[in-house]
Amino acid sequence: MKDAKLASYHAIFKFLDIQNMFASHMNRLTASVRRTHSQSSNRSRRSFKAEERKRKEDQALGEAVNTIIMSTIGGPKDRADFSDTLIETYKELFNLFDKNKDGSISIDELGHVFRIHLGKSLSESDLSKIIETVDENDSKTIEFEEFLSLMASETWSEIEKSEIIKAFAVFDRNKDGYVDSEELRYALTNYGEAMTEDEANELLNIVDLDKNGLIDYAEFEHMMQADEGILDCRQQ
Repeated sequence: MKDAKLASYHAIFKFLDIQNMFASHMNRLTASVRRTHSQSSNRSRRSFKAEERKRKEDQALGEAVNTIIMSTIGGPKDRADFSDTLIETYKELFNLFDKNKDGSISIDELGHVFRIHLGKSLSESDLSKIIETVDENDSKTIEFEEFLSLMASETWSEIEKSEIIKAFAVFDRNKDGYVDSEELRYALTNYGEAMTEDEANELLNIVDLDKNGLIDYAEFEHMMQADEGILDCRQQ
């Protein structure tokens, strides 16, 4: 009887030992899971912050590129006609493309800006073709003088045209192929280098050829591409 009782004690103690060992193991496992979770959360937070920072940088880059391109639409397309001011503007644009500031634009840098600016990724083949059109020293990159040649090229004219199409689409809210002159007047007098009401009315009077209060794409494109000389001539 005594031996049986002793055996039962041993069994209980053994069970308690197993329980303690299990509890100890679970405690270590829990602590490990919590450390892993904490590290994962920290990594997630760091990853989120990095992604958010990159998103803001890309957004700022896209806005800067768009602003410069829109300001140069309608400019001369002959390299010999580029003014010093226009060349300085293109230098600013070149620097936005040249992310690592080595004085040239690589295929990756070109693709990165085009993806942000055009809203789509160009294939490596398409990017290579753009570079090849101006790459005089066969460096597979674009230096600044070559960049100026790109600005005067038909390739860039097509890119500018896509910008005009995007701008037209923003104003053509109901997608009927027309922009309400009142909405355009509001934009002209409130955004960017805002015009006065008289200046906006003058411009719209020139570009609205059929005087129906609606600007179609051809009229909108003419407005975006026209320089001051053309508008003065039309006005007279």
